[in-house]
Amino acid sequence: SALSWIGYQEDTLKNTGFFMASLNFGLLSGLIGSGWLTQISGEILLGAFVCTLITGIVFLFILVHKIPRLGSKERISARLLAGETVSQIIRQYPVWLSVIILLGSTGYVQAVLPELSGYPVQKVSIVLAMMNFATIIASLVTPYLKADPVLLIRISALVIVPSLFTFLITPVVSLAIGTVAGFIMVSQIGYLASAEMRQGIAMGLYSTCNYAGMAIIPAIGGKIISISSFFTASAVIALGALATAIIIGRCSCKGFIGNEKAA
Repeated sequence: SALSWIGYQEDTLKNTGFFMASLNFGLLSGLIGSGWLTQISGEILLGAFVCTLITGIVFLFILVHKIPRLGSKERISARLLAGETVSQIIRQYPVWLSVIILLGSTGYVQAVLPELSGYPVQKVSIVLAMMNFATIIASLVTPYLKADPVLLIRISALVIVPSLFTFLITPVVSLAIGTVAGFIMVSQIGYLASAEMRQGIAMGLYSTCNYAGMAIIPAIGGKIISISSFFTASAVIALGALATAIIIGRCSCKGFIGNEKAA
């Protein structure tokens, strides 16, 4: 819902950057904050209590400060909803594939790093936290690059390919992956906000593909590692990222500039 609302704003790209930065800051502060609260109090559920309290405060704030409705007032039937969903899937399939494969690749890195890196728990926590921090910075910077999303997604995919083989060697590679994740997410969402009129459907599909990738790609990588090797798993996922770099050129977002919405 938040992404859909952002899609109707005038400065969508910048708002998207703020949104993704805030989301990753929440993930980062939740991980660090809950661990810190447990450490100083000895109560493992204290983090959950504080989270519930903060959520209640935000809920009350939203009730007091009504958010303006900037979306379409068109009533959509179930038949129209299904038709438009299928149409967007077909029309924007290079984007959906890039979401699943590229963002799923970052999930693969986060999933296998703790066990395969050999790092102590504290170092693993720091590396994963720095990945999120790199994503925050990249999300804030991306709107100012004013780059064509095809080019930015393609470059990011090509950066991910060698990173999948080397992130266990040095934490710097993990930071690079976190950075390109920010570039990818803001570019994808910013484009969809301009290319599609029905933001509810577009952002619903985006979120679905995002979480599908974060679930499927790490699972595939883990399964291949269990029956073969880390190199084989990384090679399979890298081939997917390389394919994404190629097919993203078929996306209608090529030449995208600004925030005008197309039918």
